[in-house]
Amino acid sequence: MQNIRIISLLKSFTASEVKDFSLFVESPFFNGKKNLVTLFKEIRKNYPGFENKNFTKEKLYAKVFKNKTYNEKILSNHLSELLGLAEEFLAYKNYKKDGFTSRRHLINELINRSENKLFEKNFKLANDSSEHSMQKFSKQEYFYNKYLLESEKAHFNINNNAQAQSTENFLKIGEYYIMSLLIELSTTTFNLFANKFSFNSKIDFNFTEKFLQGVNFEEIIKYSEEKKYENTHFIKIYSYLLMLFTDGKKEYYTELKSLIKKHNSSFNRSDLYDIYACLRGYVTSRILKGNPEFNRQLFELHKDILVSGAYSYSESDNFPLSVFRNIILTAFDFREDKFIEKF
Repeated sequence: MQNIRIISLLKSFTASEVKDFSLFVESPFFNGKKNLVTLFKEIRKNYPGFENKNFTKEKLYAKVFKNKTYNEKILSNHLSELLGLAEEFLAYKNYKKDGFTSRRHLINELINRSENKLFEKNFKLANDSSEHSMQKFSKQEYFYNKYLLESEKAHFNINNNAQAQSTENFLKIGEYYIMSLLIELSTTTFNLFANKFSFNSKIDFNFTEKFLQGVNFEEIIKYSEEKKYENTHFIKIYSYLLMLFTDGKKEYYTELKSLIKKHNSSFNRSDLYDIYACLRGYVTSRILKGNPEFNRQLFELHKDILVSGAYSYSESDNFPLSVFRNIILTAFDFREDKFIEKF
């Protein structure tokens, strides 16, 4: 029984999740088969280890189907259906965890039902929630959520024969999507750079690189500055990150460090962690390529990371041993005894 997929999955459930899943299975809304209710009740008796010697397919079948002759195929089908319910339960659990996503789906349903007043109410709640959660979400998630909301608003206006009013929505849809894409591409480009450098990954077709080669980031930065765009600092930071790993010029690194220090408060911890990981990767690659002047840059970068608190992805994470070791080693290289003592 240990190798059966539903058993393997249930082993990963907490006691609380097992209790909730029991309610899920017993709910007629999610499951209309009484045999599956009985099947799970019998399986649950063996949680969490499922190691009882009497826990066999034959005995499980007898408990569920009473006096019927054992049928491997019937039991297998029921176990597969129970697995499907467990997967659905986990998907539902994950869905409910994200309040924004569930409210956005509600908004979409209200549009389709022409429930305009309820739409306006829930749209405002979703938008307010998105703004208040700026430090909770990564910047990529924040802009992508804003893109999704503007798409729903445009859908609402078109559905109500008010397409002329949706011009602003379409402008925002493009704006937020590009901002989200810019951030996602910076992470993707760094990861490709890191894999190519660290593992000598062979890449024959790199659509991301080809796409970025056709983008004039300097012009985009200039345009956003001229228009006094409120998100210009984000555009500059992520554009410089992309140019850093496509062109490799040191001036991009210098500009990035200055911008991050200036706009540190605009990012949450996970964003800063990702940005500093990119900078650390760039500096390390330059050192390994025979540019010893970057050793000092690495030490200074480590100090910035400590000040910002971006040495770990979240406050609940422990201080990574590898980062701790690297900070100490670079400090020793430059005889920064006072720094080491304080650290």
